[in-house]
Amino acid sequence: MKEVNLAVDNRVLQEDAKGALDYVELNDDFVSSIGFYRDSIKKAILALAAEGSYETAKQELKFYQETNNKIPGFRVRTEHYFNHIKELLDAIQNLKNFPNFDALRAAQQKQIRERIITYAEDLSSVLGRIDKVTNDLKIQDVRSTLWVVRAFSIMIMVIFMCLAVKEAIHIAPTPEGIFVIIEDRMFSAIGW
Repeated sequence: MKEVNLAVDNRVLQEDAKGALDYVELNDDFVSSIGFYRDSIKKAILALAAEGSYETAKQELKFYQETNNKIPGFRVRTEHYFNHIKELLDAIQNLKNFPNFDALRAAQQKQIRERIITYAEDLSSVLGRIDKVTNDLKIQDVRSTLWVVRAFSIMIMVIFMCLAVKEAIHIAPTPEGIFVIIEDRMFSAIGW
């Protein structure tokens, strides 16, 4: 009877991960060593939770967190999410391994199953928020890099223009002389 109940509870977790991952034979070592969560951490953690690999899911979370800590602002914006996810994984694991589950009344069993479903939905929601925050921070980082590159290129152009104006003033001390020199050089380049 307990196996049937666990299958029903696992179905809830598998529905969120449905179609997201093909079945992969998991190594007992870090799944991250094979790039398991390349698309998103949500898919990987939900698949691991559906299998009942809670410790591996926690290790994946820790690896994902350490890998993305180099993104500016990541730790500040996601640390509370990671703590909440670990609590949810522990809660789901404790409820699925509830002692004497079969001895409980049907109403209590139903209540435990509903609580597992609630925790699984909350887990999915929080993992989605982490994915969103990670993507937003990466986009923000790329945008700031583009601003730096643009500012640098504009600075180089301004320096070259200042040097060109300084050279032109040095060659022809009057403004009319600058235009005469530019006109002569343009016509000589054209061949007139």
